[in-house]
Amino acid sequence: MPMLKTTKTELAKKLSISRQNLYYKSKKPPLDEEDKNKIVAVMAKHPAYGARRIGWALRMNRKKTRRLMRKYGLKPKIRRGFRLVLIPPACPRRPRAGFGIIRQLPRDAGRDRILVAGEP
Repeated sequence: MPMLKTTKTELAKKLSISRQNLYYKSKKPPLDEEDKNKIVAVMAKHPAYGARRIGWALRMNRKKTRRLMRKYGLKPKIRRGFRLVLIPPACPRRPRAGFGIIRQLPRDAGRDRILVAGEP
């Protein structure tokens, strides 16, 4: 079967893009590799750090840090779990006033311990 020769112009028309886009090469991958190596170094030193803390440690934007961690599948080795708890209504006269508020408690919190706003 003979190979059909197509020009760049025809190819761009078929793909419905401009001819310039056929030559476009992104600058991000080499920069992303450098930043990935920095993130991995911080994660090795601090295994519980997430995207926010890593961004803070590297003085890098949190959104960029999160994007790179998602792209390369980087997750902290020590992950903190949470348990959802339904808080009872605050006012007995209006029982539906505060109903449905869900707070996240750390898993190591005892059953009798409830976090209240304003307490440490």
